[in-house]
Amino acid sequence: MVTKLVHDGVKINEAAWNDISKINLTYAQALIEKIGALFGATNYFGSIDALVLKKAIEQRGPWDRKEFKVEHIRSLIIKSASKI
Repeated sequence: MVTKLVHDGVKINEAAWNDISKINLTYAQALIEKIGALFGATNYFGSIDALVLKKAIEQRGPWDRKEFKVEHIRSLIIKSASKI
């Protein structure tokens, strides 16, 4: 799924996001903004709005509070890649 995001224009280090054991949550916000840009968003909260509309994010509360968890980022990658 990471490869698909990269192919569709998300500028990220594929190796850093492909292995769940290597995910660094420090860069989660940047990842979310880059994915959101695929759907027309121009900032973090616009990205959350877009990802909620695309149903890549179900419960926005933790995302609004920037409470990132590896399993949520993994799910976001999978769901958002399936929407593009």
